[in-house]
Amino acid sequence: MIMAKVLICDDSFFQRKIVSDILNENGHDVIAVSDGNEAIEKISAMGKEIECALFDVLMPGITGPELLAKVKNIMPELPVIMLSADIQDSRKKECFDLGAIDFLNKPAKKEELLGAISKAISG
Repeated sequence: MIMAKVLICDDSFFQRKIVSDILNENGHDVIAVSDGNEAIEKISAMGKEIECALFDVLMPGITGPELLAKVKNIMPELPVIMLSADIQDSRKKECFDLGAIDFLNKPAKKEELLGAISKAISG
């Protein structure tokens, strides 16, 4: 499996820990941040070092879809996977329209998460 540097942005410490643990156990290098502003700072500073990003949809301040739109302006080629407990079709469509490559329901299952990352980094 190809290993990647993955940025996780989720306001929930618990969710960041679960996802980070799964990815770290499978050889990925994880950068975890708690809000959209931090995510934008990391992406701006690290650029192409970050190979994939996971964004929570419902966050205070900058929401996941807002963050996705901002990131696509900075780094349009970055594959972004959205994570959410909100499974409304309209929310999924909004994220895909903004450029997300995948949308996973929370809590993300290990196999789904690893499969989505693998798909994202293999192009």
